[in-house]
Amino acid sequence: MSNVHKIAVATTSRDIHFFDVSTMNIFEEFHLYGLSDVPTCFGYWYNVKSPGECSLLLWGDDSGGINLLRFLKPNSGVFERTFTQQPGPHKIYMQDLKDHSSLLNYQAIPNVHPEAITKLQYIPEQELLITSAGSSTSSIVIMDIHQKGKVYTWNISKGVRCFDYSKTMNLLVTGGLDHKVRLWNKYVPSRPIAVLPEHTMAILDVAIYEPLRQIFSYSKDS
Repeated sequence: MSNVHKIAVATTSRDIHFFDVSTMNIFEEFHLYGLSDVPTCFGYWYNVKSPGECSLLLWGDDSGGINLLRFLKPNSGVFERTFTQQPGPHKIYMQDLKDHSSLLNYQAIPNVHPEAITKLQYIPEQELLITSAGSSTSSIVIMDIHQKGKVYTWNISKGVRCFDYSKTMNLLVTGGLDHKVRLWNKYVPSRPIAVLPEHTMAILDVAIYEPLRQIFSYSKDS
């Protein structure tokens, strides 16, 4: 969360800790607790040309849902501050987020996948969400953030552990437990453009390097 100089850290206790890193004296500023599910992955977006405009923190959870936290005026703060004499971070109960409506709003999209989400990405130009999971019947899902457009779903054996997307190259790259890196057109989930089977163990991550139009992947076999 570089525009507000913070780091968000989630735990299996169904909470998120927000650390202020604006100075060398790093400290926990806010503690959001009482989430309905365990966060499994994070994403964050803000307009680099106007960092004071609305920014978006999103996370996937272990029930296959997407959670969106929009910070409406990030320069004014991410949460309301209430006076307290207790030391430590400001504690915010998830059900009380409505009390912070002048600074944020929260949206939940449940049951996007039948199991935990492994990665998610927001495409601001088209307001799309891309998510992945280990499910073979719902491995990749691409949907409109407002849930109005068509939903595209990929069915890939053994699911998807990682992916990357390039709007410039119109390319979606996926990797998973079946050792294969697949290249896709994001509107054609029925068949990949190419399959790269060089790895002998599960793919841990993939990345598209647009300047050289290259794809990097790494797996447990190094």
